[in-house]
Amino acid sequence: MSDHRRINFLLEQDKPASRYCRNPRSTNWEVFDNELSQSIGLWIGRVKSPADIERELTRVNSALINAYKKACPLRKVRGRHRVPWWNNELKKLKIKANRAFRIAYKSGSEEDWSASEMTYSVSNGALNSTHSP
Repeated sequence: MSDHRRINFLLEQDKPASRYCRNPRSTNWEVFDNELSQSIGLWIGRVKSPADIERELTRVNSALINAYKKACPLRKVRGRHRVPWWNNELKKLKIKANRAFRIAYKSGSEEDWSASEMTYSVSNGALNSTHSP
């Protein structure tokens, strides 16, 4: 018998809270129109004082917001999958290497190409040192 047995374990980590938002471009305008017409209907109110104006504006405003919330529901925002080993230093080295490559590509001189290769190898070495387990 072999003493190589599989070990199962579960690592739990704190997940950041999910973010939700609305996408106004994907609003269902038919639902919006139906909800708004149901909540307001044929809106004819008596307005004689500033308090009446405020009351009616509050009513219309809440009807608009509720219709929008039903026609454009909250959706979970899917973020980019970030890797834990990427940091600001690697970002700066990548920018520097790309800049040196563009300069070498435009000029075509040998010393620019060697400088580009040098910055690329430095950034690649830093990437490998942080990325390796």
